[in-house]
Amino acid sequence: MAHSTLANQPVHMDTADFLRHIEAAFKRIFSDGLNLMHYLPENKWLELKRAGLLLPFLAERHGGRKSSQFEIQEVLRIAGHYGVPVTLRTGIEGALVLQPLIEFGNPQQIETGLKLIFDGEGGGLAITEPETSGAAIAREMQS
Repeated sequence: MAHSTLANQPVHMDTADFLRHIEAAFKRIFSDGLNLMHYLPENKWLELKRAGLLLPFLAERHGGRKSSQFEIQEVLRIAGHYGVPVTLRTGIEGALVLQPLIEFGNPQQIETGLKLIFDGEGGGLAITEPETSGAAIAREMQS
């Protein structure tokens, strides 16, 4: 019975079952409709993460799935059906937050970062260096 329980967890599913699980999670989470003109509500984003959306971006040794570019592309494709904000957030939090955290973080940073990401805080991307694109964007917005 324990094996059956493990097999039903997203991290232990085969690729086809995992992708069906993610599609079903999106349908369930967005069953009340979708407004493409609004930001992704935080409660829905947290539900998607808890369903396993970001697991293909996370190394197995940290509770993720086997490294599969196909699975990463497929979760991004599925997210794409629910709007650009969902797709961007999936890619940013997966590829630009989770993967670098695992690759370059020390054990303490990884532990703290994973807890923040999967308990709802999430991660993001910011460009803050003076005289680079962040400064150029700020100047353009002021004009």
